Amino acid sequence: MNGQRLHRRSTLTLASRFIVLGLTAGSTGCQSLLDVSLPGQLETTVIETPDNAGLLASAVVAEFECAFVKYIAASSLIGNEFNVSVLTTHWWNFDQRQLPDQASGPTWANATCDNAEPAIYTTLSVARYLGDRTLGLLDGWTDAQVANRGALLAQTAAYTGYAYTLMSEAMCSAVFDEGTEVTAAQMRTRAEERFTRAMALATTANQPEILNMARLGRARVRLGAGRKADAAADAQLVPAAFVRNANYSAAAGRSENRIFVLNNRLSNVSVESVYQGLTFNGVADRRVAVTNAGRNGADGRTPLFLQTKYATAASPIPIARAAEARLIIAENAVAVGDLTTAVNEINALHTAAGLPPWAGPAAEVLAQIVEERKREFFLESHHYGDAIRYQIPAFPAAGTPHKFGGVHGPNLACLPVPSFERKS
Repeated sequence: MNGQRLHRRSTLTLASRFIVLGLTAGSTGCQSLLDVSLPGQLETTVIETPDNAGLLASAVVAEFECAFVKYIAASSLIGNEFNVSVLTTHWWNFDQRQLPDQASGPTWANATCDNAEPAIYTTLSVARYLGDRTLGLLDGWTDAQVANRGALLAQTAAYTGYAYTLMSEAMCSAVFDEGTEVTAAQMRTRAEERFTRAMALATTANQPEILNMARLGRARVRLGAGRKADAAADAQLVPAAFVRNANYSAAAGRSENRIFVLNNRLSNVSVESVYQGLTFNGVADRRVAVTNAGRNGADGRTPLFLQTKYATAASPIPIARAAEARLIIAENAVAVGDLTTAVNEINALHTAAGLPPWAGPAAEVLAQIVEERKREFFLESHHYGDAIRYQIPAFPAAGTPHKFGGVHGPNLACLPVPSFERKS
């Protein structure tokens, strides 16, 4: 890092623009205070009052949920869970692993929640900014001013931690709050700080779901940092049936489950061949349920294979769930030479999925954990980071001709901070 100052054009412009009172505290999906379009627009400073604390906390959740599903769409195209099946040139960049941050249309870097395209950088930056901004506001208010302030703080800290987590898995570096360039390791540290805070606040506020969401988030970033024992210590405390979902709605495009929309409705993407027809010892793996549509995608040439994990545009997507805890425990068990525990954790997942037990050679336990993660977390946000961390070979291989011209790029690697963030 050279300490060069950057400007957050994409984040600050979006997150500081005019917003309106109109979001109800119970809303779900991706609608947020940043995009509600109703009469009577007000400056953000007018809305940032203790009376609106619940609205602001709901907006953090909504903004993250939108960024989350768009991240999954982008990272699944880059990371070979999907392949592109639409004649839109800037979509091809994802599939080719050739990723300019500025192109003829919205890119991974500059697409927003107002665009239909997959996205990573700006959407997560806005979610992160709104989360940290709301944490600061809640810290400045008192329990007397804000009902359930501790619970709102816990929730906001947990979701902000996840925004940092996803950025740390995809980005080599980023910039926050007009500061200097921040590394992926520094992003993980920020995520861990927010998860740790969320855990303490959720315990005090008696919010067990937020507590376990934050525990699993902290385990995820600790695993990413190579701290397997610390990650497993958190994962051990996650209940066996735990799940925390991102919620979506068919009411409006911004609030929809974009995985279903892009694949099942629009046919803009097709499930990649390496995820088609997966079995284990001859038994179909229902964790990667994929069907042949019997027709081509929107490009008229790519055979269309459909995911059936998310049945509608309103289907929820797991942010954190107990299966992740099991595989974190298994990975640490391999690291300390406890192969029995590792195999038991794998086979608990097999039992839940109706698969035969795994009984491969001891030398292949870690490789099987990587394969289990590939299948268990299909279209759930993990594969891009896993491909980088485990150095999974890219598919198709680098240099393979792409169906729309050019070639597929190199193995997956983190993305550089976008050029538009640098001061000219």
